[in-house]
Amino acid sequence: MKFNFVKMALGFSVLLLTACSSLNATYEPFDQSRRMGYEDVKQGENAWVVKFYGNLFTEPTDIVLMAQLRAVEICQKQGKALTHFLKMNDETPAKSIQTSEGFYKFVPPYLKSDVVLKSPGNSFEVASGSNDPVYGVTLSCVDQAYSAQLQLREIAAEDAKSIVQDLRGLLQVDGFEAESMNTKALQVDDFIIKANGLRVKNRVDFYRVLDAENGQARLTVSRERKILEVDVQLSNISAAVKTFGQKVVNQACRKEEMKSVSICIR
Repeated sequence: MKFNFVKMALGFSVLLLTACSSLNATYEPFDQSRRMGYEDVKQGENAWVVKFYGNLFTEPTDIVLMAQLRAVEICQKQGKALTHFLKMNDETPAKSIQTSEGFYKFVPPYLKSDVVLKSPGNSFEVASGSNDPVYGVTLSCVDQAYSAQLQLREIAAEDAKSIVQDLRGLLQVDGFEAESMNTKALQVDDFIIKANGLRVKNRVDFYRVLDAENGQARLTVSRERKILEVDVQLSNISAAVKTFGQKVVNQACRKEEMKSVSICIR
């Protein structure tokens, strides 16, 4: 009896591909038994964190895209016009996501100057034998979005003790966008303590205050150990935010496995 090893090999390949496809993380609520899918955590009024749990059979770009799509879906259900992406990052417990080129295509243009990346590279490649990847998106659902056109860096609470006596961190002005209108009001190295009277400890706090106050902002800053009240001018970035949200939906809904998702059927 002769065996056709070519046919056997092809058959095995088909079975392997089918098995991998069935193991692939899909766009659905988090399944505890499979440890896959999206998870939503509400952080306040119109404020959310979305995490998408993938695996080594899931295309790395799809892990990012499904987290982003879920963010857009949440805001649409809230009846808000915009999904303001505030922060995106790899939240994998170990380094299961390595980076190379092209990462910034997953980051909104309005965040490129100051988004926090855990790795210095640019695109996702899953390393073999590593933990399953988790990608997180922090967002606000708004009708208008604003920016002070600042490049900011976060100061940990431990390092902020000499400036403000609490257990929260600070923001420090690290630079200005080319179109910023605040180069005279603020200086590089200013520490931002409050925005419109509210304590801000990180970028997400800061962005949310700007959106909630309809583009008006008075900052409490520390400059050379003096506390100052500074009025800053804000730019309406709603068009850029809307464009990025539409791009997420368009990219996701082109994928065959995503076409049945409600947000893609509309």
